[in-house]
Amino acid sequence: MCILSPFLLESNLDDPMRSMMDQYRSAARTISKTQSTSFVDLQRVFDAWIDANVNSRLSDDRVHPNSK
Repeated sequence: MCILSPFLLESNLDDPMRSMMDQYRSAARTISKTQSTSFVDLQRVFDAWIDANVNSRLSDDRVHPNSK
């Protein structure tokens, strides 16, 4: 079993929704530790992708990935 972090395709860490997702991600990481499960930090992966790309290539609303 593994826990995947929630993510938002948003690079602005001050964005209110991004801040909320980061709090949820922290909670997910804590739960994975207490349950001795693997944790996959999807936000970290998407952040690296956004550094080199425009987030709208993957999602029109920053939440739901498109077919790409």
